[in-house]
Amino acid sequence: MARAEEVIPPVVLDRGPSPRARFGFVILAGDETSEPDLYGMAPPGVGFHFSRIESPGFITAETLSSLMPDMVRAASLILPARGVDAVCFHCTSGGVLMGEDNVRKQLARACPGAVPTTVVSAINHALEVLNIKAFSLLTPYTDDINDAFVSYFTGHGFQIPRIQGMQFKTDPEIAGVSPETIVEWAQYSDHDDAEALLISCTGLRASGLVSELEERLGKPVLTSNQAALWHMMRTAGLDDHLEGFGMLFEH
Repeated sequence: MARAEEVIPPVVLDRGPSPRARFGFVILAGDETSEPDLYGMAPPGVGFHFSRIESPGFITAETLSSLMPDMVRAASLILPARGVDAVCFHCTSGGVLMGEDNVRKQLARACPGAVPTTVVSAINHALEVLNIKAFSLLTPYTDDINDAFVSYFTGHGFQIPRIQGMQFKTDPEIAGVSPETIVEWAQYSDHDDAEALLISCTGLRASGLVSELEERLGKPVLTSNQAALWHMMRTAGLDDHLEGFGMLFEH
């Protein structure tokens, strides 16, 4: 009996494991929080791709200002063959201190075709969409970094009626701040004249607390990781309303 001619099945290529969008993040080597925080919010069909840069031993305004060369190298390693839809320098204070325009310019050079952004750019976008003019600010930073934040945001027309910094200088300390502590400090940092609360730093485990804090405070609450993901999604044309991560995702 003659053997039927074998038919070789076709090989079909699709957009891979992330058919809706691919996002790149440049994070500090000591960052323990960004990856689990972002994966915990991840919408279906969206891929997150991380590259790390050397962390300064102590987080100060001086050390954070020197990260640019390593940031460009790290960004260029994120899916160089396929590319990403958006790439973020994922250090809030680093973006402020190095200058967001300069950071975006260098990211665009490292990741051609990707929308370059920073966490502070994402926060600005979120404040604009929520029509917030005054907000309270909670950070884990020391006063030199907090002063840079006040200068940056007041220079962009915002008012900060209250700012509280935890005075930490290392990534392990920041990652070790308990969720219960963040809730208590968030309420302590609130102010009657503030229309929202911003919890700054990608290293704080705050994104999962947003809905609880909004219910307690009765106003929008923004965190670095939450705002960055929302901004990158909206930039990529994704309008998912992620449940449990605050009023921001309603916009």
